[in-house]
Amino acid sequence: MGRQVKRSDVNLVDCGACPYLANRWWHSAAMHVEEIAPEELEPFFAQGYQRFGQSLYVPSCRNCSECVPIRLNVLRYRASRTQRQVWKRNQDVEVRIGPPHSTREAYELYLQFMVRRFPNSQPPTESYFQFLLECHYGFSAMFTYWLEDRMAGFGVLDPTPRSAYSYMFAWHFDFPDRRLGAFSLLKEVEFCRQTGREHLYLGLFVRDCPSMSYKANFKPYELRDSEGAWIEFR
Repeated sequence: MGRQVKRSDVNLVDCGACPYLANRWWHSAAMHVEEIAPEELEPFFAQGYQRFGQSLYVPSCRNCSECVPIRLNVLRYRASRTQRQVWKRNQDVEVRIGPPHSTREAYELYLQFMVRRFPNSQPPTESYFQFLLECHYGFSAMFTYWLEDRMAGFGVLDPTPRSAYSYMFAWHFDFPDRRLGAFSLLKEVEFCRQTGREHLYLGLFVRDCPSMSYKANFKPYELRDSEGAWIEFR
């Protein structure tokens, strides 16, 4: 039996400037979740909730519905030719899996990633501590990616009984040809298949934001529509 969910009521939160699209303001309907078990978290992801730190939220922006929850059915997913090349190219990358933890190397990597990738988001020092140090409930897994004893990237995955939520991934821009973002998703797909999980939740899909639209390159993918149904796209 899972632990009882300890959460606040859902509140409308003014999140400031949209980190994905210019000249827009971002609002979310969010709740603070202090404690939750994996089996209790899974239905929230199926309902389109996202996670940041100890907040579960859904976008709730006025006059905008560009942020759409996206997931992969890992049993139906088939890697493209380019993705197979990315997989092959990175076989020398060492992947370590363990509990989330902070290091100076991870901190510096995250800051340079956020400044270049999401310049309109909140100050990266603040979001780092929410992302990495307040990000888990005791069952999250941190994937770190190493090239010649140097951290090239890291991400956090929330495993639940039948699925997993890809929380975020940050990589070092010194390795542009590696396409480590794509490689990290391929490793997470592999993890889900090896552990018998059906779905990998990829957060939000934003068609006109390059840092979010790449997720549609993993096919077939599923988007959650306004009625709550997951629709497959090939």
